[in-house]
Amino acid sequence: KGGPVPHRPYTCRCKWTYDSSAVEPQKQWLSNDMAAVPTLWNGGETCAVSSYSKCSEAKALLYRYRYSHLNGAFQPAVIQAWKDAGCFQEIKDKLGYRLHLVTSLVPQRVRQMARLKAEFEITNSGYAAPVNHHDVHLVLYNDRTDTLWSTLLHNVMPQKWVPRTSEKVKVNIGLPSDLPPGKYRLAVRIADLSPKIRHRHQYSIRLVNKDMEWVPSPFGGLNVLGEVWVDHGVSCDGSVEPARPAFKVETTDVVHLQPVTEGSNWLYSDTGVDLGQGWRAHTYNDKSWAVGKGPLGYDEKTNNQGLATVISFGKDPHNKHITTYFRQHFHLNGAPRCLESVDLQVRRDDGVVCYVNGVEVYRTKVPAGELAYDARARCASDDGATWHGGRVSLSPFVQGDNVLACELHQCSQGSSDALFAASIRVVRSPCSFCGDNICQSTETPEGCPEDCAVLRFANTCDNDLDVQFD
Repeated sequence: KGGPVPHRPYTCRCKWTYDSSAVEPQKQWLSNDMAAVPTLWNGGETCAVSSYSKCSEAKALLYRYRYSHLNGAFQPAVIQAWKDAGCFQEIKDKLGYRLHLVTSLVPQRVRQMARLKAEFEITNSGYAAPVNHHDVHLVLYNDRTDTLWSTLLHNVMPQKWVPRTSEKVKVNIGLPSDLPPGKYRLAVRIADLSPKIRHRHQYSIRLVNKDMEWVPSPFGGLNVLGEVWVDHGVSCDGSVEPARPAFKVETTDVVHLQPVTEGSNWLYSDTGVDLGQGWRAHTYNDKSWAVGKGPLGYDEKTNNQGLATVISFGKDPHNKHITTYFRQHFHLNGAPRCLESVDLQVRRDDGVVCYVNGVEVYRTKVPAGELAYDARARCASDDGATWHGGRVSLSPFVQGDNVLACELHQCSQGSSDALFAASIRVVRSPCSFCGDNICQSTETPEGCPEDCAVLRFANTCDNDLDVQFD
């Protein structure tokens, strides 16, 4: 209490040893201890092949005990079994922390002495939190002039970013008057606190997003959220002046959005009733459907390990439902023409077809053409451990409320497991506003009250201009 928590590593060789009289309470105590202390460094190696080494069971245990490292050479049979089942790379990637950007909101332009407003959200999909203490800076970096301005984000502590949680950060800070105008990268730097290495990019935390720019600058590694133009404040007579807070026209470029994630709440129908085709439509009444977080499914062999929601397969374990239906409402701000790309990823055991607002956008492991309720999928060898998908057509998406509807099909009525999870990632283009300098006129239009003012600005792009005042 009140001081730094020392590093307390656990290293387990093969397995933990428990008092046989109360195994589960001891396991839960150990799990809680590892979750409560963010500076633990846990790891070890595997033993012989067993029910615990199956992909779904192993991943659940690695998450439960917050593993940061494993011996990659032992036990060879277990390592090879993971490779054969297709989960080795996922386990390797998730050991320790795995931070990625979910959303970011970045202004295109800002003036000297004005307020820079930005938002971003980072989630941890790994098995553990960062061990060493890091601080987080918001950075403006101009590599042409080697100009860097940064500010420490207080109370943002990566060592508390535990697995399966997200950190939402909102920034509203004033820029200095002497910041040179020009184009800057707006970035997040997550740096180790040690003074010997804090400015070395090799020791900065890099987010795992594949399409995110990483700059190994002299000031440390930078995770780039977007580009920002810093302008002079220009009055109507051409003189330089600070921004007027009473009159603001701001534009924002939503670089990345993830309106649907693996852990989102889903509406689902697991009643064994054939719903035909109407359930796919945006207007379908789904208010009576059950609600549960992803991943959803069942697994008789592992007692539903790794599932957030267990769905029903019916009363007869030898005659399970072939099809289960899922629906997800999500919101898109802005016109569909602003969308640059939409990426749909699914985990499925066995096959799935997905629709957006009633239009098919993706299918895997199921026959071509219209599917009957009892149509069987091809068996999934990965048991739903692997993400599948890619970019989908933009035409079905609309501004406002959208519906992602997916039907999960089994390959056999005697299947012991089923799994469904999905995510949607959206990239938007900066098409809302690309105007030039804004100035306030001293003239008073005829019939306007004394406190009225006129704003003049140029819209240099070919799309509509949306102006908001606050």
